[in-house]
Amino acid sequence: MRDYIRMLGLPAFWDAFGDLDHSLRTGEPAFTKSHPEGVFGYLAGHPEESRIFNASMTSKSHGDIAAILPAYDFSQFAVVADIGGGRGHLLRAILKRSPMTLGILFDQPHVIADVVPEKDEKLSLVGGSFFADPIPEANAYLLMNIIHDWPDKECIKILSAIRNAMPQDARVLIIETVVPSTPEPHLSKELDIAMMALPGGMERTQEEYSTLASKCALRLVSAIATISPYSILEMAAA
Repeated sequence: MRDYIRMLGLPAFWDAFGDLDHSLRTGEPAFTKSHPEGVFGYLAGHPEESRIFNASMTSKSHGDIAAILPAYDFSQFAVVADIGGGRGHLLRAILKRSPMTLGILFDQPHVIADVVPEKDEKLSLVGGSFFADPIPEANAYLLMNIIHDWPDKECIKILSAIRNAMPQDARVLIIETVVPSTPEPHLSKELDIAMMALPGGMERTQEEYSTLASKCALRLVSAIATISPYSILEMAAA
């Protein structure tokens, strides 16, 4: 957890939690009170902080990936695209378990620049923005810890871009915590506060994901629980 704790302790991140009143008063991320360009704009302009952020996402995901891999048959897809997949830790784990599957890692150019495919690894790298650049064609699209970064308006843009690029029989696999309808403690509720403070996104209930899908010509097929707090929300063309 070292890299993840280092990321939370970065002054720009840590200070945002002291500005939560800004979020409550304005509806904007607390982070933007001191950094109007937002979290991702800030990281793009601060290479060392970006390196720590990327390392934290990789290290945090190791445990999550161990729970996700046995919960879904990813080998059924010929081509899997990881959208906003960082250094490709989830996608590369899938490729190791599914030797016949090809992988496409899609993320911002400065993130992709740090990725070096291993020998004989069936991994293609595509640099771009899911808001502005074409989404590659694939049979399945992974979005792990992506949708929760954004309000509905931006999420609809991301999912609609994927819907426009995907074949009719492809699947969209959103991997996030799902907020339960009952009041017990859950990781999703802690992350919801972090998303409000930092990027301005939110965690969502299963019903909210279904509504989001319907606005992008998609439909929620199933919500698959894992042994971790994360679920796999499987979506298909509506």
